[in-house]
Amino acid sequence: EGLSPKQVVTVLEARALEAVQDSSRGVVDTAAARSVAGGVWTDDYLKKLDVLGLGHLVTRTSCNVLFRFGDGVAVKCSEIICAPAVIANQAMMVSWRHLPGLKLSLLLGRDFLIEHGGVADVRQMRLEIGGRFAPMSPSARGHFSVEMLPERFKQLQASFAAPREPRRWSRPAMGPGISPQGACSDGPQHVWVPGCGSSRPSGE
Repeated sequence: EGLSPKQVVTVLEARALEAVQDSSRGVVDTAAARSVAGGVWTDDYLKKLDVLGLGHLVTRTSCNVLFRFGDGVAVKCSEIICAPAVIANQAMMVSWRHLPGLKLSLLLGRDFLIEHGGVADVRQMRLEIGGRFAPMSPSARGHFSVEMLPERFKQLQASFAAPREPRRWSRPAMGPGISPQGACSDGPQHVWVPGCGSSRPSGE
């Protein structure tokens, strides 16, 4: 009551986004070699980035890989998405394989943990990245998950916006079967934002 038609649409859209399973959360999955997410979760997250004025930071890279799941389902991945997030109070770029045919929440796989130096402490229910911590809580299906907090991305960038020489992130050894593909990009105003240097699986 008292809302214009445009405001009503905005409210309804916001409620629809909130209804998405594990909206703006990433499931920490050490059993997954690659980070992946289904179409519903991906569309929800990218819409939020557009609303926050971060859509221009999203990149898409084509790929051609077939993912097979334990139940025998095979899903083709045609693109890798790289988008901003804040995890453990750190602005970063997170990449995942987009599987539009699945209703799958974002699984932050071993590629994410290796690239960002993440360590899951299940006893303390937290994810450590660079000496900082993100609380872990149960996902919709009871798995460990963390908030991605894209609404804090600009704020953290601004707090580190003092002019300085741009830095490049030195990636540690990736381990067998994981080959680094390129380096991370420096954020606006020389803000160091790690991420999106994760590797491609064999066959891409």
